[in-house]
Amino acid sequence: MPRGEVRRENPSSAALFGGYQSAADLALVFEHVKLGLAIFDRDLRFLHVNERMADINGVPVAEHLGRTIWEVIPKVADVLEGILRPVLDEGRSIENIELVGETAAFPGVMRSWRAYYHPSRDANHEIIGVLAVVRETTDEVRLETALEDAASRLEMAMSGSGFGVWDWSVDTNSVWFSDTWQTMLGY
Repeated sequence: MPRGEVRRENPSSAALFGGYQSAADLALVFEHVKLGLAIFDRDLRFLHVNERMADINGVPVAEHLGRTIWEVIPKVADVLEGILRPVLDEGRSIENIELVGETAAFPGVMRSWRAYYHPSRDANHEIIGVLAVVRETTDEVRLETALEDAASRLEMAMSGSGFGVWDWSVDTNSVWFSDTWQTMLGY
């Protein structure tokens, strides 16, 4: 194709992919991005899903297609519907929302995700579905919780010990003094 020429797709693929100019380019993104991606229709049926989303949900790609969120991810479907309805009904994007729930990928285990939901529109700007972008954050949330717990335990140990503590960061050339150390020095 000559440089600068816009490639036009047939209406069915353009509608499926929310008016993107190239369904093939979008399919390439779906295949290679390290985020969970899905496209839902107005009835919250999965029209397209990538491997990463299938892994997050614990259900093969083929078992998503044409099925509703209640059939594929029943334990989070009601919460998800509450999030997706404003996208479908009002055209509002929902960005950086934290979700917690259980899927077939890890039965009985609560998982965490950050999600972004955007309306998919046809050529007449009518909302025909939702594009979902989901990032698994379970490990990050667990690490944050462990770090907060360790900091809390350290603070309790320091305040209960009566020891003054200081720390010098060579990288930033800054010094931190505990309250006890500052008191010991008369500050």
